[in-house]
Amino acid sequence: MVGRCWQIAMMAVSLAAALGIRPAGAASADLFVFTTPATQGATTSGGLIADGSGNLYGTTVAGGAAGDGTVYELSPPPGGSGPWIETVLYSFAGGTDGSEPQAGVVLDGHGNLYGTTYTGGFTPPGQSLACGTVFELSPPAAAGGAWSETVLHRFNCTGNGALPSSGVVFDGQGNLYGTLNLGLNDYFKPTACGGVFELSPPKQARGAWTETLLHSFTGGACQSGGGGTDGESPTGGVVVDAGGNLFGTTLSGGMFGSGAVFELSPPAAGGSAWTEAVIYSFAGATGTNPFAGVVLDGQSNIYGTTLEGGAYGDGTAFMLSPPAADGGDWTETILYQFSPATDGSALYGLTPDAAGNLYGTTVLSSGVSVTGGTVFRLSPPAQPGRLWIKSTFAGGGRYQQAPTSGLLLFGGVGIGTSTSVASQNRDAVYAISPAP
Repeated sequence: MVGRCWQIAMMAVSLAAALGIRPAGAASADLFVFTTPATQGATTSGGLIADGSGNLYGTTVAGGAAGDGTVYELSPPPGGSGPWIETVLYSFAGGTDGSEPQAGVVLDGHGNLYGTTYTGGFTPPGQSLACGTVFELSPPAAAGGAWSETVLHRFNCTGNGALPSSGVVFDGQGNLYGTLNLGLNDYFKPTACGGVFELSPPKQARGAWTETLLHSFTGGACQSGGGGTDGESPTGGVVVDAGGNLFGTTLSGGMFGSGAVFELSPPAAGGSAWTEAVIYSFAGATGTNPFAGVVLDGQSNIYGTTLEGGAYGDGTAFMLSPPAADGGDWTETILYQFSPATDGSALYGLTPDAAGNLYGTTVLSSGVSVTGGTVFRLSPPAQPGRLWIKSTFAGGGRYQQAPTSGLLLFGGVGIGTSTSVASQNRDAVYAISPAP
C-alpha cells in the first residue's frame, strides 16, 4: 500500500496547468480556504493524499457538525480554474466514533479511507478522556449518498495502549500499522512511553479486526525511576519495507535521550514477538528530537528530519545508510543543517521525488518569524560528501503563513496544508510549483 500511495502521489496530471501555475518559475495558489468551521472543518493537520482522479483527501482536528473534526474531500474545480470544491465526508461526533483526527488518511484499492482519531472511542470508567480509535470510511453505494464510518478498533488506555499519534500504513497482507502516544501502561500514570500497534483484518466477512501491541517503549523520562534506551514518544508514523520491517522515530529517548530511529522486525518462523532495535540515537551535533517519521529509498536508505540540534540548533535533514554486514552499525549522513537566520526551522519531514530530490516544509521562516514558514527542496550535491543544495520557495497565497503538514507531490506541484497566524486566522490547502 505504501508503494501504491507513492505512485498515486507522483502521477503525471496537468494540475499545474489547471492552477494557472507557470512551470518556468515558483508560483503558488490557495486551492481552498476553510472559512466556516461548523460546516467545513477547522485546524488542518496531517497532510493530504490523492486518488487517481485528482481528488484530495485530508482531515481537520476540529470543526464539523459536532466540533470534533472531519474527514474531507477536495475536488478540482469545473473548467480547471477557481477554488476547489470541498465535501465533508464525515464529521466526528466525539463519542464512540472518535474525535480529533490529528493525522491524515490512506486509501485502499476499493476507495475506502483509513485513519485514526487521537481521542474518542472508549472512555475508561471514572475518566473524561477517551483513548482513541482506528476507523474506516467507505464510499456510498450510489452517487450522492453518504459515506459510512466503521470503527475498526477502540483503544482502552491500558493493555492495548492509547492516543494514536499518527495515521496508519498498510503492508502487503492488508495489515495496518501505526504509533501510539502512550503504550502498554495506563496513561493516567507517568510510566507509558508510547508504542507501535498492528491491526489485522478479520479472517471472515463482518468479523472484528485484531489489534496487537507490537512494542511498548520504555526509554526516557516517562519511566518513573528511569527507563531503557529504546526510545520514547513516537510522534511520527512508521513505514514498511519489502521485508515487512517497520521503521520510525521517537521524539526523545534513545542512548542520549534526544530521540532515536528504530526498526521493528517481524517474528522469526515459529515465534510470536516482534523485535525492536534502535538503529540510531541522536546527539546534539547530529540533530535532536525527530518529530516526523521517515521515508525509504530503493537502496534501503532512510531519510528524515530533526526538530532541533545540528550546527545551528534548529534541526537537520539526515540520511541513514544500512550496515554493510549483518550486525554492523547504520551510518548517519547530515544532508543539511538548518539555520534560523536563513532557512527556517521546525520541520515536518521529507517527501522524495523521482529524481532523488527531497521536499519539505518548516513552520518558522528565516529570522524565526512565527508569521512565516517555508517550502524547500534539497538536491544531491555534485560532489559526494558535501551538504545537499537547498532551495526555498516562497508561498504567495493569502493564507500560506504556517505549514501544518509536509508536502504531497502531485502532478508536478507540491500540495500542503497551512494556517494563517495573522489577522485572517484561517486554514488553507495550497499548491506550490517550485522552479525546476
